[in-house]
Parts: sequence; C-alpha cells; structure tokens
Amino acid sequence: SMGSELYAYFTIEGQTQSDQLTELAEDAGLSDLPGAENASQVVARLDPEADVRQGAEADLILDTSKIQLFDPDGGKSLTVG
Repeated sequence: SMGSELYAYFTIEGQTQSDQLTELAEDAGLSDLPGAENASQVVARLDPEADVRQGAEADLILDTSKIQLFDPDGGKSLTVG
C-alpha cells in the first residue's frame, strides 16, 4: 500500500506472447523466473477500504473505461479519439 491507495500484485495463468512482451520481461529480469512463461504479472489499484488480505482470494472487476493503450512504436495513445 502507498499512502491512501491499496495495490494488489498477482499473476494470471495462461500464455501471452509477443516480441515486445518478451523484450520487456528480459529487460525487467523476469524471463528467468520459474513459471514466467505461463503467467502474466498484474497490478491492480484497489479502494483503500477494500476488505482484502495478503494471500487471500478476492473477486476483482476490470473497469475497461480506465484502460490505457499505447502504440508500441511511437507511444501514441490508442484510446484517445
């Protein structure tokens, strides 16, 4: 937790693959971690009042209106019209 915000760090099982993801994993030192090839690391910002505990399961809802996507080549936002 940082200040009044609460963050959850977890992995999602399954394979996601692209040259950019492979390069980012290598740059971040994650390519050699056990299981890194079959899982994706996710960080979720939660309401500070959320009733969640470390190591416990929690149901999360993805608010797709808050997703930010960027062009990997030029960095231009793909979500701004």
